[in-house]
Amino acid sequence: MSTTDASLEAAADRLRSMSRSERVERLFGFEPFPYQRELLDYGEARDIVEAAPKKGRQVGATLTASAIAADYALTNANQDVLVAAPFQETADELFRETKELLKNAEQHAALGVVSDNKREWEFDNGSRILSGTLGVDGVGQRGKSPSCVIVDEAAFVPDKIFDEVIEPFFLTHDSYEFYMFSTPAGKSGYYYQKVEHDDSWYSPHWPSRINPLVDEEWLEEKRAEKDAITFDQEYRGEFREDEDAYLSHDIVKPAVDPDALEDVDPTARRVLGVDVARAGSDRSVFFDLDEHGNTRRLESEETSTIDGVVGRIKALHNDVGYDLIVVDENAVGGGVVDFAQAGLGRVVREFTFTTKSKQNLYQSLRKDLEDGELTLPNHRRLIAELTSLQYSYTQHGYLKVSHPDGGHDDFPDALALANWARRQVAGLPQRDESAAPRSGLL
Repeated sequence: MSTTDASLEAAADRLRSMSRSERVERLFGFEPFPYQRELLDYGEARDIVEAAPKKGRQVGATLTASAIAADYALTNANQDVLVAAPFQETADELFRETKELLKNAEQHAALGVVSDNKREWEFDNGSRILSGTLGVDGVGQRGKSPSCVIVDEAAFVPDKIFDEVIEPFFLTHDSYEFYMFSTPAGKSGYYYQKVEHDDSWYSPHWPSRINPLVDEEWLEEKRAEKDAITFDQEYRGEFREDEDAYLSHDIVKPAVDPDALEDVDPTARRVLGVDVARAGSDRSVFFDLDEHGNTRRLESEETSTIDGVVGRIKALHNDVGYDLIVVDENAVGGGVVDFAQAGLGRVVREFTFTTKSKQNLYQSLRKDLEDGELTLPNHRRLIAELTSLQYSYTQHGYLKVSHPDGGHDDFPDALALANWARRQVAGLPQRDESAAPRSGLL
């Protein structure tokens, strides 16, 4: 063995004698906080490591996961590391962070990088770091055999991918490391079960405030901005009920005031939200709010035609003089918007319901109800439909608000549209929670 080779081997032995938290600090210049250090060192003296922090945003999860991936590849010869996520952007971000740590480590040790492709790095010790997206079926990762797997945004990965793709990776390995990082997304799924109900998994709680760099004032601002469900999951790192009532009686009832119209400001600007009947027993609902959040008028029609809905919108506008009228554009609503705009101009705006736009619409409605910004009439059907709304999360992490089987959401949709219009005319920002969750990184 040459003097150079002996020196490199001695340096490698010294690194292997350190704990992982010491190594990542020495190699990558990453000084972990105590909670990160505990996770990094959790695998010491364990053949099988299964860990899934229950985390909020901005806790440095991406950096911690990247340090684990880089360290494992450098200290375990002839092994593969897979860093994966349900979405390509998230997987790429995790891999980019891993590569940045490795580039920094080149200042301290000879890494022996054989190849450094966009989504794969190979080292002369025979190890590789692979990046992959899991999608809806994980088919792109089948056939691999990593002994270290790190999954970001794990709550949004379909259960069958864990069962049919990831768990089989470990059947051929006597020792392995498996990590999941995610903000919670409802009380169901593989990630939830491992964190909350599987005692073999190490699942520390990382709320956003655990990070000493997170400012309490900033956190309180987020609490003021978000509805309770969003804040609890995104910043407190807590699981909330999946497919549960989105607007409970405790939220809706305080907003109900049968006498509210007696004290309204007659000079206040007013808006109209219109949910157009689609089919069956749906109703067309016309919800009139003023800029202060007071319900000024609420009407519905059992059966509707485009001409009839347009005529009613024009009649209401002639009577009130709305500052903004927002109409659900989906299905026949698109025809209503076209004809109404022909007569009333741009005071009529269309709103297209998508998973993303409906999430924004209902998060604003819930937050404004929680904050006491809306006053509702004691209307039996409105209250019944509001309090029966259910919510769940899509694979991409979007909030999905819907009526129960056999139920309706005509009145809530019209109210949500009117509230969106109210925020527009009042100059209030529209909340945007539409981006798929991403790991916090400081």
